Amino acid sequence: LPPPQSPPLRLVLRGADIKTSSSLECMFSTGTTAPATWLNSTAASCVVPAHSSPATTTVALTVNSQEPLTNALSFEYVSLPTIDSIEPVVGGRAGGAIITVTGSSFLPSAYTMCDFDGILLPSSYISPSEITCVSPPGHPTDVNTTLVVTVDGGSTFSSSYETFRYNDVRVVSVSPPSGSVAGGNSVTVIGTGFEDSVHLKCHFGPYPAASVTLVSSTEIVCVAPEVSVVGSVPLEVSVNGNAEITEDLVQYSFTADMSVSALSPLTGAAAGGTSVLVRGYNFPDAPGLTCRFNSSPLGDVPARFISSTEIECTAPSIATLGLSNPLAVSFAVSGNGESFPATTSTFTYTPAASATSVTPSFGSLSGGTAVSVAGTGFEFTPSSKCRFGTTAVDAGYVSPTE
Repeated sequence: LPPPQSPPLRLVLRGADIKTSSSLECMFSTGTTAPATWLNSTAASCVVPAHSSPATTTVALTVNSQEPLTNALSFEYVSLPTIDSIEPVVGGRAGGAIITVTGSSFLPSAYTMCDFDGILLPSSYISPSEITCVSPPGHPTDVNTTLVVTVDGGSTFSSSYETFRYNDVRVVSVSPPSGSVAGGNSVTVIGTGFEDSVHLKCHFGPYPAASVTLVSSTEIVCVAPEVSVVGSVPLEVSVNGNAEITEDLVQYSFTADMSVSALSPLTGAAAGGTSVLVRGYNFPDAPGLTCRFNSSPLGDVPARFISSTEIECTAPSIATLGLSNPLAVSFAVSGNGESFPATTSTFTYTPAASATSVTPSFGSLSGGTAVSVAGTGFEFTPSSKCRFGTTAVDAGYVSPTE
């Protein structure tokens, strides 16, 4: 919308014992006069005549365009203010955004005000080229409002204008809802009102995000910062450079750094299915608790929480990992299924063991018979077992074939 048109500036002169007269005029020291309207015995008004440039003048009442009836009062012609830019250009419909207006010819006066589509609000004077004002509440159906500046309380307005836009931003959910105090993990934020701008900000409590990426008006990705304190904080968003920040209080939890100290066993069959006991520290009892084999999401498997120092997960097959031959792979743990700060050495896939013969092939019903098993793919490991029917017993390693 265009800025409002400035009406003629009407000046009111106040005094005492002012007489009514059809020839009553305002006489300016610039040499111009203007017809005056008698209001009462203490006041008269006139429309201020135009002047080509800023100037300080005086004005008095007269009936003959020559002799003043009243003492001369000071009046100043000033330049119309101009607006070059405003920051921010967007804010919440509830109002309250502090807007910095840059331009020219602003005055340190209570009459310097901001006009939002007819709503006059006071400003704070910074300099002749900068003022600030606070956005008013927006109408439920309005998106844009025109902002102009006046230096005379609303009689005249700046020749230029800027558009301020209303946009309500909300945070609905975050995923994952937790991450290490080390930060660095990506957090997907779902909400409304997100927009592409250098002023798009994401805050984890008092901590600004390491970076923010816009996906759509309903989704952004914030990289969690490194923090020093474990605990939950609200994750909030701003689209106007922190002039306004959401207050939706959707929580994100910073957890202590996890560490992995040992795996048992360290090896497993290429076909997968090996139950791996993981020992370490600060494992969270969280839905996103995950083990990762081979540094790839292909190797992600859910972990079973036992305690803060023990979890258990089942190794996937090498085919699941996209591998064709058994080998050693990396191993890591995540508390949220997204970032994997807890790593250890390796988990080694081995070819499937195969038994070709047993000696002796029979034994006592009471058990206790030592049985030698010949075959291939045997390895030395404390967890080696032989199974008789459904009963598993410890096995002693002799060689890769026995």
